[in-house]
Amino acid sequence: MVDLVVAIPTFRRPRSLARLLEALEKLETEARVTVVVADNDAVRHEGYDLCLKFRGYRWPLEAVIAPERGIAQVRNVLVERALAHRNAQFVAMLDDDEWPSTQWLDQFLRVQRETCADALQGSILFELACRHAVGPRDSTEPRRSAARAACSRCWKARAICC
Repeated sequence: MVDLVVAIPTFRRPRSLARLLEALEKLETEARVTVVVADNDAVRHEGYDLCLKFRGYRWPLEAVIAPERGIAQVRNVLVERALAHRNAQFVAMLDDDEWPSTQWLDQFLRVQRETCADALQGSILFELACRHAVGPRDSTEPRRSAARAACSRCWKARAICC
């Protein structure tokens, strides 16, 4: 059985992080998973605080604060924490605005076994829908469908609005 760490950098997106953590709980895998979240906001630390509320989580869940701002800095903190897990054979990173399918992890592990790759990278399918009115208000098309092109307010703020 494979031991691995799923490492998640986060910055001011607690709703999105919660969705990711819930999706990870639904993984269909035999792997032994540890989830490590590094919050890159030492002032508000919403992601860190959220992780503390996830009692009874399916996987061991660790939260740390990465005090130095920046994606490279927070990823370095995650790698350092992942390497501290001596039994972990792999590290998988997901951003806080991504959500894996239930088979994501086993598919990655299958490809790694087949190729003996030291590193893998996967494609991301974007979900671009929001509840802000994007088209004419009298449109008969549901707002969610009309918003497929993405709400400019949410896109610019890189926020989850629905």
